[in-house]
Amino acid sequence: MNKLRFFFSSRKSWTLPYLLFSLFFVIIPMVLIVVYAFTDDAGHLTLANFSKFLAHPEDVNTFVYSIGIAILTTIGCIVLGYPVAWILSRSNSGYAKTVIMLFILPMWVNILIRTLATVALFDFLRLPLGEGALIFGMIYNFIPFMIYPIYNTLQKRIWGPTRFRCSGRWYSRFLCRGWLVVS
Repeated sequence: MNKLRFFFSSRKSWTLPYLLFSLFFVIIPMVLIVVYAFTDDAGHLTLANFSKFLAHPEDVNTFVYSIGIAILTTIGCIVLGYPVAWILSRSNSGYAKTVIMLFILPMWVNILIRTLATVALFDFLRLPLGEGALIFGMIYNFIPFMIYPIYNTLQKRIWGPTRFRCSGRWYSRFLCRGWLVVS
């Protein structure tokens, strides 16, 4: 009984629910995707699924289009998110934490509701729903995942006790500190 009480009172036991969740909802589904990708209906190892995929140009076009949208969304999130995180990390006022909270609050709402609200906003403003709206909506949904980690990294690595000195003009310091974030 003491060992059980000790286990649940330690900090390591708090990771158990996250590990179980990751195992059942991330790791096992990813393994199943890989298994299904490399097996046929009879369960034999094969590359026929990939040859079928590559045989249809519309499938390959869809894949390339999806990768292109993902790259544009990532670039948009970096271009918009890094300066915001950098400015907030440089701020000494209490407003920085409030602004960070304003970026995080929408994450408490379901992604489907946020996406439908973005579509309703575009309809209300009579803007066309095309690739621009798609990229806007994806940046809107994913920018908190860019701002908050960069903000935390800048707070700890640059302005904290392990401050790195970058000399030169403001843009070289900005790029040097940016390199610290990604390294």
